Amino acid sequence: AELDQLRSAELALARATDTEQAARQVADHAIELLGARSAVVLVEGVGGTVRVAAGPTLTEDVYGSGSRMRLLDDAGVPCGSIAVSARSDGRAYTARHERILDALAERVSTTVHQLSLLTEVQSERKKLADLIGSSSDGIFSVGSDFRVRSWNPAMERITGVSPEAAMGEHVTESFR
Repeated sequence: AELDQLRSAELALARATDTEQAARQVADHAIELLGARSAVVLVEGVGGTVRVAAGPTLTEDVYGSGSRMRLLDDAGVPCGSIAVSARSDGRAYTARHERILDALAERVSTTVHQLSLLTEVQSERKKLADLIGSSSDGIFSVGSDFRVRSWNPAMERITGVSPEAAMGEHVTESFR
């Protein structure tokens, strides 16, 4: 059952589309998998600072006696932590629980790294689109099938062909 829960956590993390969603998933799964009363996940530097708490974190100290914490990293650079309170049944964490927490921290670190890469790519794409869109030079691109993939406003001024009409057409159709 624990292996299935860990797989479920891994799948949920893989589907995360942002850092907050990933942090929420790992906090909820940490409580479920470890029997903790509460959990806090902190991620910094990937789209700002995200702090997600699950369980009764106002009454349960995730940094107190009996709690456990793991650091998160983004390709070797520390970027946050996951902390869980003492177990709800009062028993100590076992070596198996420690391995589960290690696995969760590793999975969320991988997800955070992927999300940071995605954020970088999206930022660079936006910069490139802004640059091409604001250029006074006509710029267009074609795929390996010679169909138009991009067409900036200057191309419309030069050719009289709108981006909507050019996109997806064979390049020769746009220059008649």
